[in-house]
Amino acid sequence: PTRRSSDLPDPINALLGFGYMLLFSELNGLLEAHGFDPFIGFLHGIRYGRASLASDMIEELRSPIVDRLVIYLVNKRIIKPNQFKPAGEKGVKMDDRAKRSFLANYERFMTVNFMDVTTRKRKNFREIIRGQVREIERAILNKSDYRPYVFRS
Repeated sequence: PTRRSSDLPDPINALLGFGYMLLFSELNGLLEAHGFDPFIGFLHGIRYGRASLASDMIEELRSPIVDRLVIYLVNKRIIKPNQFKPAGEKGVKMDDRAKRSFLANYERFMTVNFMDVTTRKRKNFREIIRGQVREIERAILNKSDYRPYVFRS
């Protein structure tokens, strides 16, 4: 079968995928630290080797965190198209400079405080992630509804 151009990975998808992987790893670690079995989820079914609960939780967080970070990195030209090289059918690969830049900006993005208009408190995304892990714990223990995080700017 022929691949359409929309099926081919590009630098933006490489950045998004890298960011999702970082966020997924943080979520998975926090879930395990809170005593969850991250392989049992609610939205994603059980499949060998997939941390379904982390996959569930990333859905509400990836857009306000990773998508916004990638838009920032591209619009500010912090990461440029010439920092990617073709990687065969697998798409493109970031060079080391792009990876270092992405990681530094990811860490800054996760730890810089901003005004959460919902709670009217200063928070950072890492605190929000920890809060959502506590929220799922509360919902399960109390047999109550889970309150997803809604980002409002």
